Parts: sequence; C-alpha cells; structure tokens
Amino acid sequence: MVGVFPSERSLANLATVVMLRASEDWAFRRYMDMGPLWAVEEKPTKKAT
Repeated sequence: MVGVFPSERSLANLATVVMLRASEDWAFRRYMDMGPLWAVEEKPTKKAT
C-alpha cells in the first residue's frame, strides 16, 4: 500500500524543513517595542544631588 510519503525519510525531510522554517519565522519576530525605552534614555533627567 502506498501512502502519502514514499518513505519514512521523505517524511523526516519534510518535517525538518517545516521546523527550520518555523524557527526562522520566530527568530525574526519582536515581542516588545523598544522605542519607548530608548526615548526615556535619550531624555535628560534631573539627578538628585
């Protein structure tokens, strides 16, 4: 009986490619906008003397 994949190796190859692609997508996502933090650092603040 022939399945969707001709061999276990072809299934493993496809799964590997899918997982690598998913990890690339996650690597380039940003979860926090750093702009407000950088703006606070750039503003001069009064220091207690």
